[in-house]
Amino acid sequence: MSREQPPDPEAIPVLDEVVQPGRPAPDSVPPAGGTESEAPLPPPPATGADERLLAEQLTAALLGAVRQELADTLRREADHLAARLVSELAPRLRERLDTALGQAARSHGDSAGDGPRDD
Repeated sequence: MSREQPPDPEAIPVLDEVVQPGRPAPDSVPPAGGTESEAPLPPPPATGADERLLAEQLTAALLGAVRQELADTLRREADHLAARLVSELAPRLRERLDTALGQAARSHGDSAGDGPRDD
């Protein structure tokens, strides 16, 4: 191909430098988002391995969120049940304690005049 031929306006320009992910693009290439008048380019289609990796990452994130929600729910339910148990059992326990203390006081009062016991 000689230099005398004018460039073909329909031809796709070839970059002298390959742009690597994570590296800045050359100055002659517009940024990935394009200019303000251009629409951003869609991401490249994912390969099978990329799709599997993305699916694994999304699954792990979803499982983590579900585990956290389950732990929070169980903690709230355990707190609720503990409060309910205490509120229901406290009157019965107080009654039993009062009964036991009354019996102990009576037996101690009854045995006070008898002297030490040889049980």
